[in-house]
Amino acid sequence: MKVYEYIPLYGLLFNFEYQTGIDGEKMTVNEMFDNYPDFELTDFHIDQLYYFDLASLQKVLEGNYFTPETVVSYLRELFDNYRQSGGNPFDWLQGTFESINLNPQNYKAELRATLEKTLLEWIEIFNKLPIDYLYYNTNPEALPPQQTETKTDKLKAELGKYGFFELQKVKQLSEPNKQSLVELISTNDLPYSIAMVEYLGFIKHLKAEHFTTDYKLFKAVANWFEVDERAVKGNIYVLNEFSKENRTRYTADQQKQIVQKNYEALK
Repeated sequence: MKVYEYIPLYGLLFNFEYQTGIDGEKMTVNEMFDNYPDFELTDFHIDQLYYFDLASLQKVLEGNYFTPETVVSYLRELFDNYRQSGGNPFDWLQGTFESINLNPQNYKAELRATLEKTLLEWIEIFNKLPIDYLYYNTNPEALPPQQTETKTDKLKAELGKYGFFELQKVKQLSEPNKQSLVELISTNDLPYSIAMVEYLGFIKHLKAEHFTTDYKLFKAVANWFEVDERAVKGNIYVLNEFSKENRTRYTADQQKQIVQKNYEALK
């Protein structure tokens, strides 16, 4: 993994002067990200950045501003930023919960119960629901119904240009369920969306009929979902059992059974 591909859980490590190094040259983490974006991170660097990131969250939450009433909305903002950057929500949820649960001394006593309770609720919701209704319920101003519909309709139009609705698995659905299928694809996180279009045979169709190189395919799909091309590449490649992609960062392969179950429910 290169420096520019690393997605911090919170991004807070950039607020502090953490020291790292490359080939014996000492520098701050900010300097590494600014000046060496193509450097291939070692396992040591990745562990170091993860530690710095967790330590940063602990430092920030020590502030007097945070109370049980204010900390949840702040935590949710960090969570949504991570997901929008292409990160796996379960990595964030599990990593944050373990940090608090296993190292309670690093967090303010008056916040710990609220943090753990909130994270457990979010983990349960994400395990049960293919669509993040929690986000819509707690942030209604961010994606009101008319904007959600616009996003779905926009994706539907793009998919239609490339023969999506001529796929066998899509053709056999009723019109309302075709719409529901597109909504599942457009409103879920990228790993789920990639796993679903792969299950439907759309990736194979795109390679055979529309794109001469993987790069062109990644670029087009990234535009549809408004994400980074690297995130598309990683999530497509991990669907191959022999891929050497980072399976903790790109998790479409973990969504295979979920998307199949959701598709079968539409038949």
